[in-house]
Amino acid sequence: MKIFDKKEKGAADNFLYAIITVIILFVFLIALLPNFSLLNMRNEVNQIARGHMLRMEALGCLTSEDASIMKQELMNIKGVSNAIVQSNHMAPDRADYGEELQLTITIEYSSEFYDVGNILSPKKEQRVNTFVFRKSTTAKNSKSID
Repeated sequence: MKIFDKKEKGAADNFLYAIITVIILFVFLIALLPNFSLLNMRNEVNQIARGHMLRMEALGCLTSEDASIMKQELMNIKGVSNAIVQSNHMAPDRADYGEELQLTITIEYSSEFYDVGNILSPKKEQRVNTFVFRKSTTAKNSKSID
């Protein structure tokens, strides 16, 4: 007469499944790490652009001084190696009230990626990508009456 019909899983089997799950999650997180730096860079560029877009709305154009300040702020972002700032209305060409203002920011961003093709020895790679951000708004400057 048998007391036990089936062999029950022991602590070693449960521990093995937990270890395999942890290893898979670790590899998955390493593969996703570069995306967090890209999101951070995108948020910083959007904040800088929005601040200067508000000034452009008030003035009706992008001044060369504002463009150089914006370029310097963009270059201060970690990983940005080049930045180009353009607008459809550069000073002294001011937009009329309600006219569309466009701002185009082109940056070269270098970041580190991990190639996890071989799980036991992931390789770190440096990549340079070009990103273009386009923002638009309307001019809210008041016309001066002469």
